[in-house]
Amino acid sequence: MLVPRRTVLFIFPLICLVCGVFFPEITRADSRPVFWKADNSEAVIASDGSVAEVILKGNISFVSEDQTITAQEGHYFPDKQEAVLSGKVRLLLRAGTVDTNEAFYSFANGFGFTGEAIFANPPWFGKAKRIEIKNSEDLLLRDGYITTCDLAPPHYRVTLKSASLKKNEWIKIKSATFMVGKVPVFHLPEFSQSLGSAEVFALGAAI
Repeated sequence: MLVPRRTVLFIFPLICLVCGVFFPEITRADSRPVFWKADNSEAVIASDGSVAEVILKGNISFVSEDQTITAQEGHYFPDKQEAVLSGKVRLLLRAGTVDTNEAFYSFANGFGFTGEAIFANPPWFGKAKRIEIKNSEDLLLRDGYITTCDLAPPHYRVTLKSASLKKNEWIKIKSATFMVGKVPVFHLPEFSQSLGSAEVFALGAAI
């Protein structure tokens, strides 16, 4: 993991961390407020006296507007409002819940990406080698599958090269192969499904 060169380390008071206090950061007028807490934290001080980086360990939690992210280890860069996280990372977004072991997220613009991850937003479930977060309501899954079966492994699924998901609007899949168990049923270069409140998804019936 690449992080900026450290200068002086300052350890935040342990009593505040034990109490589970959320630490708000001092932000610019055009930035989003970010609150975080962790069992242990260290600050890296830049030459100008500002906090260049915060090193977090144990039960990390970030809250910013409608996004909540938890992890076990992380590096947070206050000036850019960016976090590099690892260990049981969970992103709670409007588009759904993403679980992974490594992730990057920018609170400033709501953009991020993960390593191999599991996605859930009932009735949709999925897994992908990489998930790109365009914003809290818009995700892109790469090289994986989606399904409406909540079992692991699912009885049926749609394998995909990529899938764009917009909350309450649509899901668009490229290179979709409909599978029952390990048996491919048919392939479509593109497939889309409306996610409007009046729509009923019937993947099982379609197969």
